[in-house]
Amino acid sequence: HGALAPSDLLGLAALVSSSWEDPLSLIVRTSHSCYGSLLECHDLQCRLIGVDPLPLLKKLCDGLTAVGFHKKGIYTPLMHLSKRLGPLRTLELCPNCIRESIGTAGHANDATCTAAAGFLKHFSRTLLSEGLRSDLRAWMDTWQGPLTAALVHQGQGARQNASLYLLPIFLEADPRCLAVLLSSLLSRKNEEGLGQSEVAAAVS
Repeated sequence: HGALAPSDLLGLAALVSSSWEDPLSLIVRTSHSCYGSLLECHDLQCRLIGVDPLPLLKKLCDGLTAVGFHKKGIYTPLMHLSKRLGPLRTLELCPNCIRESIGTAGHANDATCTAAAGFLKHFSRTLLSEGLRSDLRAWMDTWQGPLTAALVHQGQGARQNASLYLLPIFLEADPRCLAVLLSSLLSRKNEEGLGQSEVAAAVS
């Protein structure tokens, strides 16, 4: 008795999500906190009555991706959701989350860029330490391609965002990736005729 049906939880999540793009940051933070609380309630309810939480979490994940990664408001809820799902299950349900987040951060304004970068910082570190058990190659395979493309993008703004907001995330998580990244950039230099200065600027 008193348990919220999945349809009720989905309805509440939809109601909360309507405030994610509000111009007042306090309203956005409050709605994000409410979303996190909904996930906590769902987790507790499932444990108490012995129900698998995954079906609803999958629907919530689908709902977030339907909103679109170009919306800054989805990144904190996506972080909340990834904590419940774990990094590998999140990638299974949302295989493009890293690629789309890198793409958004490379082309978005400051607020959306930092929101996407904040999610990537949390998610990439969790993926490396918990999901892939420090398997550097497997970890880099999830983000190296999109990041390399962003670092050598024709648009100056995209390159700046990638080098300022994105590159440090991965280098700080595991500095060993720098050598592999440099090799990848040099390979693109040879294939696409990038100048040496462009390669140097990408990782400076």
